[in-house]
Order: sequence, then C-alpha cells, then structure tokens
Amino acid sequence: KERREKEYVQNAYSIFSNKLEDRIGPVLIILDNVKYIRDFEWFKFKSGTESRRNRIVATTRIHNLVPSIARITVGLLTDEESNSLLKNESEVSEIDDPFWLTQFTGLCNNHPLAIRSVGLWLKAERI
Repeated sequence: KERREKEYVQNAYSIFSNKLEDRIGPVLIILDNVKYIRDFEWFKFKSGTESRRNRIVATTRIHNLVPSIARITVGLLTDEESNSLLKNESEVSEIDDPFWLTQFTGLCNNHPLAIRSVGLWLKAERI
C-alpha cells in the first residue's frame, strides 16, 4: 500500500510540475496545516527563472517549523467581529440571526481566514 501511495504522489508531482513549467508567471501554492518541513519538498516545482519562481503560503500550528521565513500571526476575532466578517464576505442579507452567526463562526474557531473562506464560498454558491 505504501509503495502504491508513493507512486501515486510521484506521478501527481510529475503532472503538476509539467503543467506549471509552461506558465508565464509564478504560481501561488497554498498549503494548510503543514506538520513537517519535508511536506514543502513536494511543492518545489520547476518554474524556470528566478522571477517566475512559484510562491508558497502555508499555515501551521508549529511555530518553529521553518525559522527563516516571514511569519504572520493571525489572531482570533471576537464573536462580534466574526459575525460581521461572515456577513460582509458572504453578502447574504438573510444571515441576521446573532445566535446562528455565533454558532457558525464558532465552528471556524473565530479564525478570520476560515470565516473569510466560508463567506466567499457562501457568496459563490449564490451566483
């Protein structure tokens, strides 16, 4: 099983690498909840010149995972801030019940990136 999984990942890496090689500009790759530094290796695709180098943004709960990178710490929002962000990002006027909003944003742990992503998803679902 492990050998098959490794072959599958290597094949996927090759496909992505070939597709990205022909791109004109850099590609933004977002990794969520990275636990091991070796996980970054799978996303170092060929991209030609230095100016076309792909960019990686990663979230992690491990503060010293990569000590030499730019680090941005995102704090949690209050319930009121979370509710406001969800309403603004989703543009869904029907979301007015404070109890429902607080329950929903609580599932996102009042994390602004999670709330924004969900809000944008709700907005896209309406289009």
